[in-house]
Amino acid sequence: MLGFIKKVFGTKSERDVKRLLPFVEATNQEFGLLTTISDDQLRGKTEELKGSIRERLATIDQELKSLHNKIADQPELTINQKEEIFEKIDELETQRNTELEKVLWDVLPKAFAVIKETARRYKENGSLVVSATLHDQTIAAKKANVKVSDGKATWHNKWMAAGNEVTWDMMHYDVQ
Repeated sequence: MLGFIKKVFGTKSERDVKRLLPFVEATNQEFGLLTTISDDQLRGKTEELKGSIRERLATIDQELKSLHNKIADQPELTINQKEEIFEKIDELETQRNTELEKVLWDVLPKAFAVIKETARRYKENGSLVVSATLHDQTIAAKKANVKVSDGKATWHNKWMAAGNEVTWDMMHYDVQ
């Protein structure tokens, strides 16, 4: 009987793969678009994704900020008025979490594609060279695998971890 049920509905693993296959295909499509862009442009994709997320949440975030400011700026509010505002804040935070989950599912293929392309470049090129930012300078001051020179930051694919040298020489498979 159990064999019949598996044949009809498939195993949990098979159902999971079937559910995630569209994301894998979308990730691979996005990945194909990233191979010709520069390291700086690849880095910029992360900021684009963050911007998309901020943009989609902007209305709710502005409402939340407004309600928090209302409480802070109006100390004369009664307990009941504050309670109403806090209830609205709780409701908006729940809506924000729901919208955030939707946004993250929407950007997932692009985010995974950026990670996969970064890993590919590390593996094949041994380093990434980008325009240096304050973040790069901060990391370079602490980590030997990041070098900043002449306005460029070079992120090498070898670093020390727990006293051992680690070399990034892997690329993500679809199942990952």
